[in-house]
Amino acid sequence: VFENGGDHFVTVFASCGEHSIAKTVKIEVQMCDQVVIANHQVNYDLQSSGITGDNCVVVTIEENVGIRSADADLPAFTTGSINPACNIGIVNKGYVFGKGGNGPQLMGQNGQNGGTAFELNCKAEVRNTGMIYGGGGAGLTVGALQSINLGVFTVCIAVGAGGGGGMPDGLGGGSTQGSCGTVIGIW
Repeated sequence: VFENGGDHFVTVFASCGEHSIAKTVKIEVQMCDQVVIANHQVNYDLQSSGITGDNCVVVTIEENVGIRSADADLPAFTTGSINPACNIGIVNKGYVFGKGGNGPQLMGQNGQNGGTAFELNCKAEVRNTGMIYGGGGAGLTVGALQSINLGVFTVCIAVGAGGGGGMPDGLGGGSTQGSCGTVIGIW
């Protein structure tokens, strides 16, 4: 997919004993569609740039250009619904980061999984001199909570910590307790 388009010549040599033969064949290589990403992108969809996948595609992510996701449930870079028989070459000189998972808001809940960097729905070859990372998962919120019903309202005595957000961009967990109007403690 990275070969330049146009005519290429290949020579095949064969020998058997004292006899040798050389045969040169002309091969026409189809020029691939070229996509250059020179600016930062969020949730980049290759199909939205007009690529159908009916031809091979070479995508170049320029140096110091970032492709990130704003949502851990969405990939930072996707080929979308282009032709699944397409061949894609990706030259990454920048960075592609899936979003980190968010920490939970309620005690005892699990943190959100991190997101995917690439979702490629066809054959692909990647040449990477940059960085490619899936988002990290967030940590569990931990602690102890005791609810005390005082009739008019409920007071909670709590100690604990919100789960850490996954890298990059995952939000840390909070101290929200849902049913408590007042929380007394260390968080």
